[in-house]
Amino acid sequence: MKVTVDYQEFFTNLKSLSRVAGSQRYLIMPVLITVDDNCMRLTTTDLLHIMTCMLDCVSDQSGELTVHVKTLLTVLNAPKNELVGTLTLETLDVGIRLIMAQRSTTIACEDPDKFPTTHYITSNPDCSGWQKIIDNWDLSPFAESLKYASLAMGSDPTRMCIYGVCIEDQKLIATDGARIHIANTEASIMINMDQWAQHAKAKLSNIIVNAEAVKLLLTMCTSRKGEPARKLNAWYYLDAKSIGQDDKGDPIYSYTHRVRFSAGNGIVLYTQLSDVAFVPYQHVIPRDKDMNTQFEVDPTVLAKLATHLAKIDECGSWYINGDDISLESINPDTGSSRVVIDARNKQINFDSLVQADQPRIAMNLNFLANALHGKMRSQISMRLNNKAESLDPILISNHKGMIAIVMPRRIN
Repeated sequence: MKVTVDYQEFFTNLKSLSRVAGSQRYLIMPVLITVDDNCMRLTTTDLLHIMTCMLDCVSDQSGELTVHVKTLLTVLNAPKNELVGTLTLETLDVGIRLIMAQRSTTIACEDPDKFPTTHYITSNPDCSGWQKIIDNWDLSPFAESLKYASLAMGSDPTRMCIYGVCIEDQKLIATDGARIHIANTEASIMINMDQWAQHAKAKLSNIIVNAEAVKLLLTMCTSRKGEPARKLNAWYYLDAKSIGQDDKGDPIYSYTHRVRFSAGNGIVLYTQLSDVAFVPYQHVIPRDKDMNTQFEVDPTVLAKLATHLAKIDECGSWYINGDDISLESINPDTGSSRVVIDARNKQINFDSLVQADQPRIAMNLNFLANALHGKMRSQISMRLNNKAESLDPILISNHKGMIAIVMPRRIN
């Protein structure tokens, strides 16, 4: 088999797909190159996620081969002063020959039959058992919402109920147990109530995109300067596998829930959904009647201050004093730094004194900085309960529907 493809397009897409092939430290998978009717498909996987892309090519026959991703990238990494237009791959008895510009390199291949099964991969999901659940969402606002929510997602893969971002009823929700980020989306997941099985409906009402898939999806959503606006589409696939029979002779099935994401740049992400439901979070959101203090502040300035104070010590204290709220960080080695936010006049004052006997609420300053990130950068409202006996969460919100909830703790 001999196939010719655009070098820059092949190299750029291979670099993007390599994030999956080497995402697990203990597992480095090859890339599967499939050629059929002047169309090339690149596929990489870490057994939980799969990324593919389609490229135009010129070939003399169909076929497939597998190559170690890092080896291929090393060979293709051309010097800056070398102009490469096309790349030719030619199969040999001992491997494949890569021909580009004035260079020719031969590398070893692996057996494509040993590549993990990818029977559900398709270039036309609308005609192959997939059900569309996201239809042409604007990519840029979705990416901003996903990035904001992902700042609070759990990092422990053994706690699957919080390891990722939940898509639920026009919202993206994430929590690590100490905070919650809620970001809005432009539409809800589409669920065809007539066609889908009951367990599929339950899964789609509470989708958890795992943390690794969220990172890959954010990479796919990154837009280059001057690039036209792109759309996000997603499809759902219920993968049923017979695992035996019950006492009555009826088949027993094992179900795997998969989602296919397409971000309009030719790269497609397939990921397996978690079998567990997202942790209940609604009862943690403070009610209006439970909060007696509200501040309207500039989040840009506050985020910079929180980031600065977090370098002194991660845990900061809130001092509530009338219409003022004082933010303080103390480190025994470097000293203390204090900032007072005058909510009434919307001013930031340094080194202002507050009464020491006022209630103090401690919180993670890095969590505060993250809560004021991205789309939250508009005039925000901070609400909390100022009573000495209270330890209610601090609620941060803006007019765009972004919500952050940070759990505090009382200190002496």
